[in-house]
Amino acid sequence: MLQGGIAPSRVEQFVEARGVNFAVTPDIAREITAAGGTRSLVGAITENSTPDVAETSSPFDSGDDAFDGGDDRNAGPNYDDLIDRAQSSISSSDLNSAFRYAQQAVQLDPSQPTAYSMLGTMLLYGRRDAASAEQAMRAAIERGGTAAFKAYHDHDGSFSNYCEGSFFVTKSGVSFKANDGRDTFETDDSNIKEVKTNGFVGAQYGAFHIKPKVKINNRDNFNFAPATQQRVESQLIIRLIQGY
Repeated sequence: MLQGGIAPSRVEQFVEARGVNFAVTPDIAREITAAGGTRSLVGAITENSTPDVAETSSPFDSGDDAFDGGDDRNAGPNYDDLIDRAQSSISSSDLNSAFRYAQQAVQLDPSQPTAYSMLGTMLLYGRRDAASAEQAMRAAIERGGTAAFKAYHDHDGSFSNYCEGSFFVTKSGVSFKANDGRDTFETDDSNIKEVKTNGFVGAQYGAFHIKPKVKINNRDNFNFAPATQQRVESQLIIRLIQGY
């Protein structure tokens, strides 16, 4: 679709409405970017993937209980099957099953980022385990994937007017997209002058800000509040941004 001249925002709307039948690998992410896709599009594809294409499995032995779901390599499903089952379980609000399937996917192919990204999100918002969430999110980013957060974007300097959406961190930059698709933000790490927790604006919500070196949409400061409204989540986001 991108190669056919369709704008990334339109492709993203299609992905959110229809989903995709593949998991995002580092190579696929690079192909999407090379074709003109944005980080927001890559993040949307990661979140809406329902793969059904077989992947090559490999042993997993991290020694980390947070990802240890037992050895299910002989049970039959491949990596994409497990991601599909995890996504379906999330849609059904069955987070325990989703967590188990994602763990099994990590064991089956630890080189892929999607399961780590899913685990990170579930650990942060489902189990409130920021430390383990950070470990999983770093694993996703290091494999060419994304760390996905739920966040609020301030519109008026006081969070009286805001939108809710998804905030993505990758190796090379960050992006935000409102749930209604009308408010977007994206920048490379090289254009970030400052990223810090807020001492005043939205401090009660654990807010943080990003200041770009070059203005984006004629703005030189962007305030975000994490979905948990806890400073610990903002600090996690900041560490990930600064760590790559």
